[in-house]
Amino acid sequence: MNTTTKTAAAAVALIATLLLAGCSSTDVFSGEPKAEPAATATTTPAPLDGDENGDGKLSEREKELIAKRSYTLLDGTVVPTPTPKQGEAIPEAIIENIKAQGASDAAALHTGSGFWEASEALEALLELEDKRVGRKILPVVQGTDGLWGSGRPGLEVASGCDKETAVAAADALAASNDRYVVIVFD
Repeated sequence: MNTTTKTAAAAVALIATLLLAGCSSTDVFSGEPKAEPAATATTTPAPLDGDENGDGKLSEREKELIAKRSYTLLDGTVVPTPTPKQGEAIPEAIIENIKAQGASDAAALHTGSGFWEASEALEALLELEDKRVGRKILPVVQGTDGLWGSGRPGLEVASGCDKETAVAAADALAASNDRYVVIVFD
């Protein structure tokens, strides 16, 4: 064998030995087990609701997001509001709160007393509540002719029918799209 071949073979053998020794659990030169690095004790902060970055405290941005996901009822109680993509139902307390706020306008739609003003006031309330709950509210109301309907400007779901038919049509739309929630104003 020539010198170049012997040198190359020795270099390959040395590199292979060093690479394989790196996989060993003992120190190749002394035969002693490798020293393991000492573990340092770290405490993981307890998870907080709304703590998106997991640092154990709420930043101002995280507090703002939590506030947007909550709804304050007329009596001052704060209720969490699920997001539409979660597919969760709006809490009944929020539904009842919206019904209480719109009850007089819905009643005026039925009696005909100030119909147009009541219609505009109810729509303004629903637009505000849409933003607060993060969904489009589909009201089911009774008109002056005693018939029921459901819809919003630009979206007629049901009209001129009985209550059950109007509710069923609104429920069908809401079931096919998490963006909608049905509220029946009795």
